[in-house]
Amino acid sequence: MKNNPLLGFVKVTIVLILIFIICINLAYPIFYSDYVEQYSRSFDVDKYLVYSIIRAESNFNINATSEKNAKGLMQVLDETGKEIFDALNIPNDQRNLYEPKTNIMAGTYYIKSLLDKYNQKEIKAVAAYNSGMLNVDRWAEQDSYNFKDNIDFAETRAYVERVESNKKIYIFLYERLNLGWTSLPNAFAKVGVFLRDIVRTIRRSVV
Repeated sequence: MKNNPLLGFVKVTIVLILIFIICINLAYPIFYSDYVEQYSRSFDVDKYLVYSIIRAESNFNINATSEKNAKGLMQVLDETGKEIFDALNIPNDQRNLYEPKTNIMAGTYYIKSLLDKYNQKEIKAVAAYNSGMLNVDRWAEQDSYNFKDNIDFAETRAYVERVESNKKIYIFLYERLNLGWTSLPNAFAKVGVFLRDIVRTIRRSVV
């Protein structure tokens, strides 16, 4: 039986697609999706903004701690966390900012409060998440068509651009391409079904 060049092509395609899937899962994961979905709905925040902030802040490292002692996935400061927990009546024994559910709840609530303060202007809310409201208020007072031009902190400007870029990529991958998996086994299952259909089509064409 002669080798079918089309089937050889499919095998190569399978390998390339699986490599692509692994890279996507590693580079732009949607870990802790249950918590992100829950609190983005509860606080009416775009879930892809939450994922984008997590990726920019900690790259999904639950134990991340900054030089300023910001903690966890969304890098929440203790004092900010206390204000949020008090506002939400969270018991003292449930205030561990290294715990993913608690951290995502606090971080999402905080970004919601910033969005409300800045009339849903995402760029201002994201800048405030990084550098504080006083700085954003100062930049907002300056006479410029583009708010980003007023940001005189290189770190904050880069942070805003990184979050914006993250969000665009997340939307492209998980909305437009519909790569809606959260684990590699699920990814393999999806690709397996897709490639099985391709192989069947090729076999029919050469019969």
